[in-house]
Amino acid sequence: MAIIIFIVGRWLAKKAVDFSGRLMTRSHLDETVSGFLSRLLYGVLLVVVVLAALSKVGVQTTSVVAILGGAAVAVGLSLKDQLSNFAAGIMIVTFRPFVRGDYVQISSYTGTVTEITLVNTHLTTINNHDIIIPNSDITTSPVVNYTALPNRRVDITVGIGYDADIKIAKDL
Repeated sequence: MAIIIFIVGRWLAKKAVDFSGRLMTRSHLDETVSGFLSRLLYGVLLVVVVLAALSKVGVQTTSVVAILGGAAVAVGLSLKDQLSNFAAGIMIVTFRPFVRGDYVQISSYTGTVTEITLVNTHLTTINNHDIIIPNSDITTSPVVNYTALPNRRVDITVGIGYDADIKIAKDL
């Protein structure tokens, strides 16, 4: 019976992941995020299936669940910074304050966005330097997207002499 639970559960988990993948594709979610969420969902469902199969065999699963919970807390604490970068990456991919190819200023860095990953963002400066910025830094600092709007305003101050004719200067 445990083998049947495992085989059917794994098949159902794959079907659920395929269905959720189709939903994420229909909702135009970024491929990187949808791929990660699909793999995460499959892993969680597979753990549930394995625990159900072990329970049917007679193994006490409460201690296994407690160990998995403790391990998850330990991993979460050790990867705190990476998890904040990952969460910020999901926010950047979801809300799209900029996309690949935009010319942006993030903190004191200015350049063209060449790659957006779930952990960091790559900018290429006009000097052809590759700057890698952690996504958590991007979500906590102001971002200026110079290519978001098609028109820009440039103020140019032009001085004229005190004895010059203002009308002629304006016409020029």
